[in-house]
Amino acid sequence: MRSPDTLDSGRVRLIRPDAIHYRDAGGIGVGNTRREVAQAYPLEFYATFTHAGHTYRIFAGGNGISFEFGTDDRYRAVVILPAGRLPGETYLTLYGNIEVAGATE
Repeated sequence: MRSPDTLDSGRVRLIRPDAIHYRDAGGIGVGNTRREVAQAYPLEFYATFTHAGHTYRIFAGGNGISFEFGTDDRYRAVVILPAGRLPGETYLTLYGNIEVAGATE
């Protein structure tokens, strides 16, 4: 049995900071508007998901960074993935109800 304080067989698949004190070098963080974030990152709409009765939109920001925005267009969280990876399958494991832009059934 693996000791709970070791990560010998574990792997970090994403980082999702959602605290207001987390900011990048340019001061972008939770609470900024989508317009403010777009001035620092090339945002491309990726998907929508709902959680606890709230709707969120995900924008891919390039280099493995994706941003979550609420319906008020305020930045709620960032997801950091390996460079070049899109957030779809990661969000499916977190929420299961993601609707990817342009997806057809």
